Amino acid sequence: KLNKDSNSAPWTQLWADGGHPDGTNSETARIAVRRWVSEIDGKVSITGVFADAGGGYWDGVRGAIFVDGTQAWSTSIAEGGSTNFSFGASVARGSRVDFVLDPNGTDYADSTRFSARITSAVPEPETYAMLLAGLGLMGGIARRRKQK
Repeated sequence: KLNKDSNSAPWTQLWADGGHPDGTNSETARIAVRRWVSEIDGKVSITGVFADAGGGYWDGVRGAIFVDGTQAWSTSIAEGGSTNFSFGASVARGSRVDFVLDPNGTDYADSTRFSARITSAVPEPETYAMLLAGLGLMGGIARRRKQK
């Protein structure tokens, strides 16, 4: 349930780079979740910023990132605080990455910036070495066949 009246609870909201969860002072605590669904198979890098944007008072907020229902990262930030995050995860087509805002008690001033960037991980050097070795082997076989 989202309330369009910003002067009364509940205040659960999402916007492009963050959101606002509901806390216990709104009768029922509600988390705010933004979801990304993978269109690729493989490793991804997830980086970003989690910061209190609620004016620097009250009880801060908690944030977490789940990959297919398993918690991959979490933190609590105090009023006015912020933190960067960066980690890798394996995904498949249809995998879900959920960015969760938790009110950490009351929801006064819990506006939060939770911006993230998800990119395909760069292949490791061993992958390039194997590719080059395979291409060299195929080239050698083709050359040998050509000489016969």
